[in-house]
Amino acid sequence: MSEPRSRSPKHPGINLKEAVGEMRQVFEIETRNKMSREVLASHLGYSGISGASATKIGALRHFGLIEGSGDELRVSTLAVTLLMKDENSKEYREALRTAVRNPVLYSELLEEYESKPSQANLEFNLVERGFLKKSAVNAAQDFLISADFARFWDTADAPTETTAHSGSAIERSDDANSDTDLNHIAKGVERGNTVIPMADGEEEVSSGRLSKSSKYRLLITGPFGVDELDLLIRKLELDREFLD
Repeated sequence: MSEPRSRSPKHPGINLKEAVGEMRQVFEIETRNKMSREVLASHLGYSGISGASATKIGALRHFGLIEGSGDELRVSTLAVTLLMKDENSKEYREALRTAVRNPVLYSELLEEYESKPSQANLEFNLVERGFLKKSAVNAAQDFLISADFARFWDTADAPTETTAHSGSAIERSDDANSDTDLNHIAKGVERGNTVIPMADGEEEVSSGRLSKSSKYRLLITGPFGVDELDLLIRKLELDREFLD
């Protein structure tokens, strides 16, 4: 009789939704600067490399949100897409599906199940794969949360080139030949129940909610990559000094 396993097979220690949230604070501090594992751990809220910080960093690697090795880690292009793109854009949805399939275990499970499985079904499957019972429970929960976050089994979430919005069409386009071009082109900006046309050449690269009563939209004219993003961050930091 074989000895029972003392450790479960490799898998992300956190779910994809949590992982993207962790990357947001790292990106806000470093953008795409290279950093050591120790610095990354500090940005994640740890005093140094430990079991907990190593587990979280490992999960970020599983999902493809961190790239590089040794003291030259940095936020991946995939992570930048998830952090900068509008959540309704084709690029964002495709990036989510890529991230959730990156872990080997998740890729295998997503191939195996044509629709969302039950928690009990997943736990049994993972135990059969060599997981300890407690680990199987946690891993199954993280997998289901990740797949739901990526809307993997949502057939209504298929990316479209044109999205209807308030009676007008908002066209979106990709540049698949560049991994640094993080723009999408929007032909209108929503204000109340109307769509206000943008100026020629303007592109919306980010939008979201700052608080319950405040929203923001970032419009760019011309090329916008990592260098331009760094300049924008410096400009905002200068503006903040005038507000303090």
